[in-house]
This record gives sequence, C-alpha cells and structure tokens, in this order.
Amino acid sequence: APNENFAREVMELFTLGEGHYTQGDVTEAARAFTGFTVDRADERTLFRPRLHDDGAKTILGARAAFDADGAIDVLLAQPQTATFIVTKLWREFVSPEHDRAEVRRIADAFRASHYEIKVALRALLLSDAFWDAKNRGTLVKSPVELVVGTLRTLEIDKADTRSIVASTTRMGETLFAPPNVRGWPGGDAWISSATLVARKAFVARATRVSMPASGADAPRASMAAANGVEATRVSMPSSAVAVGAWQHLLLPLPPVGQGVAEATAERDSVGVIRAAMLDPVYQLK
Repeated sequence: APNENFAREVMELFTLGEGHYTQGDVTEAARAFTGFTVDRADERTLFRPRLHDDGAKTILGARAAFDADGAIDVLLAQPQTATFIVTKLWREFVSPEHDRAEVRRIADAFRASHYEIKVALRALLLSDAFWDAKNRGTLVKSPVELVVGTLRTLEIDKADTRSIVASTTRMGETLFAPPNVRGWPGGDAWISSATLVARKAFVARATRVSMPASGADAPRASMAAANGVEATRVSMPSSAVAVGAWQHLLLPLPPVGQGVAEATAERDSVGVIRAAMLDPVYQLK
C-alpha cells in the first residue's frame, strides 16, 4: 500500500533534504513505491505487480507511470541530491560547517559520475579543506571510531567482538541498532557526562592491559580471556623526536592535560602514548 512515511524519509533523509519537496511529491512517490512485500519464508523482498499502482504520477514536476526505480531516478536527477549527500560527507570527514562553494564543486563531479561514491570521496579527501589545520579536531569520534581506532593503534587482536559491542553501547552507539531511521545525531551529541566516563574508562583499560609498563621493546600483556585479546609485541619509540611524532599521530590538537608534557620531559615513550590517548583531545578527529 502507499507508504507516505517511507517516501518522505527517502526524500528528507537520503536524497533531497528537508524543504526541497512538497507533500504532493510525497504522496505521488508513495504510489510509485507500492507493490513491494516480504516473503516471510526466506525473508526476501518481493515485488508483486498486481499490488503496484501503475497509474501516472507527478513527482517534482516530472510525470509518468513511475515505479520505484523511476521515482529514484527523478530524485537523482535533482542537483540538490548530490549537494545533500556531499554535505553529509563533509560533516563526517571535514568539519561541522561546510564550505558551500567546495560542496557545490564536489557535488557537480559526483553527479556527473552518476553518483560514484569514490568520486565524491576522492574529491573530498584531496580538497584543501580536508588538510587545512583549522579543521583538525573539529569533529568528535563516534564510539565505533574511538574503539576500533584504539584497538588498531595498539594492535590489539579481538577474538571476541562482544566486548567491542558492549563498549560502544556504553558510549551510546549500539551497532546496527540506531535510535531511528535517521540514525545517530553524531557530533557533540556523542559526548555527555555518562559517555565521557565510558570513553575514558575504555581507553584507560586498553592502554593499561596492552602496553608494557616500561622499556622500548617489550611484550604486551594479554587482556583477560573474557575480552578475547591475543598478546602481541610492539616497538616503542625512545628518542625525543619519535616521542613527539607519537603525540602528533594520536592527537589532532595540542593536549590539554599535563601528562603528555611530563612523559615527554622524562623521555617516557610509553607514558607519552598512554597520556596522549587519555587526553580529552584524543576524543576528537
């Protein structure tokens, strides 16, 4: 049956964005999406032609006997769709505030490529804005970025991923279970008094159990069996230059705490890495 909620979400959340369509467009698009159902036996999506409204519809000024693919084609033909998607990518990878001119440039290339995601990402990641120092540390890592990034940085091998899911859940992101179809709000919304404590506890636990207490090259301790981590080895930098490099790699901005400076003064490379990861700036990207 016509599902106006689905048609509206397709336009508002995934193609055009709010304010770039009318209620009439929603109603007509809902008719185009009719005919789909689910085969409960094997959970496959099925299209049943006899349930589809094959009459003429008018969507964003275009009129035809649109089916689902036809309705999507109409949405993709709108320049606003490319702009909307690139803006979302910008806010995920560059900064909370987008550069309209740059977004328009990337969106034009994206649309000309018939929506090849790699074209948009290549242009975005090679843009001056992506590498601009003023955009460093303007975004907050999502729980998944924080947890997976920390595990990879410390080369912790997780045999049991349940503890990873538990960690991200405590930070407000239950994998594959967003609060609604829009998804998580992201950005500063990731940080609250409760989630900040959970984030710091995770990083403290990861650095405590995975890094040697001292020495430039020592075996890492194995995490508790319940966490399913295999012991590994790591070569820690010992020179002051290498210590500074670790700080630069781990933190997008100068640390706000004194731990990094104190460990650097003592030429304690392990201490620098641990202090950097426990610094609030480590939560940013």
